[in-house]
Amino acid sequence: MQAMAKNTIEKAIYNRTELLLGDDVMEALAAVRVIIFGVGGVGSWCAEGLVRSGITKLTIVDSDRICITNVNRQLMATTKTVGQVKVDALKAHLLEINPKVEITAIQQIYCEETAGQFNLDGYDYVIDAVDSLKDKVHLILTATASKAKFFCSLGAALKVDPLKIKVAEFWNVRGCPLGAALRKKMKRAKTMPAKKFLCVYDDEVLPNRGHCQSCGTEKCMCPKAQDGPGNPDLLNHEWCSSKAQINGTTVHVTAIFGMTLSGLIIEDIYRRTLKAEVTADSSEGNSVGAERASDGLACESEEAEVAADSSEGNSVGAERASDGLACGSEEAEVTADSSEGNSVGAERASDGLACGSEEARATADVSEGSSAGSEGSSEISRVRDPWKTPEAG
Repeated sequence: MQAMAKNTIEKAIYNRTELLLGDDVMEALAAVRVIIFGVGGVGSWCAEGLVRSGITKLTIVDSDRICITNVNRQLMATTKTVGQVKVDALKAHLLEINPKVEITAIQQIYCEETAGQFNLDGYDYVIDAVDSLKDKVHLILTATASKAKFFCSLGAALKVDPLKIKVAEFWNVRGCPLGAALRKKMKRAKTMPAKKFLCVYDDEVLPNRGHCQSCGTEKCMCPKAQDGPGNPDLLNHEWCSSKAQINGTTVHVTAIFGMTLSGLIIEDIYRRTLKAEVTADSSEGNSVGAERASDGLACESEEAEVAADSSEGNSVGAERASDGLACGSEEAEVTADSSEGNSVGAERASDGLACGSEEARATADVSEGSSAGSEGSSEISRVRDPWKTPEAG
């Protein structure tokens, strides 16, 4: 019962998202792997948007501990979490949203020297929310050469107007100083991204009106720690002292940047899932169409066979009719032969009768000759036997 109730609760977390996107998209969201580099003012909100939307496999990378100056814009930064490792504090927060999410928290600086620690081909999506120009260039080049889909955050400082936040392909970004600096650095090095990618940016550039720039100096509001959680080599690591200028930021801008990045991933998964289903349906339709076409061909074949049989029947009938005609002809011929035979027979009979008549006449002639001979003989006899008495004659 407890397991069933727990599963019900976990499913209920995403009820409203599932209602909109559907079960198939939710399954796709739960299956993908995402890695975020930099979980400050932009990256932390991106992680929040992903986990609340149904992403369950997330890796977060950042080297810093939470500074008091992070509280105004970074999701996990509060007065209670100052001094904690950023990725650890963010992981704890995300697990409160969904305890079943697989969060891998890595406290590390991304740079050329550490890039080999991250197998980007093992991820479906890579998010760049890094501040350092040099490291950002390296991450862009590395990520675009991987199998993963890549999204990038450009500068979110010195902005106030949320309506100026835009999304564009990297080479089409205009009015963003960070975007221009990245392109310039790449062109000089003659190294270009392996593929196109989308960026979140804002072409608004406001001046700093304040004067509080104590970060990175002796007056830094972050107390130096003698010990603390996380990697001891990164205990007091900070970026402020390496920056030419500290710029002001507002949470609504950095949060929109981060949420937009998460939205790009959600939308991409949504579109891909629907497209895959349409393609599958189309393939199935083609299969059914092919089957129907095959049935049609079979029907046509059967019809052709029937037609052939009919033709053959007609041929047989014609042959039989021809045979009949031939038989009739033969019978007629036989009849003709018979008639001719009768005629011959009659002729022969007639000839026979003629011969018989001639023979009769010849017999008659012979008889007549005999009679004449007999009569002549008698006369001779009378002449040659004068000594014969009359009585003897």
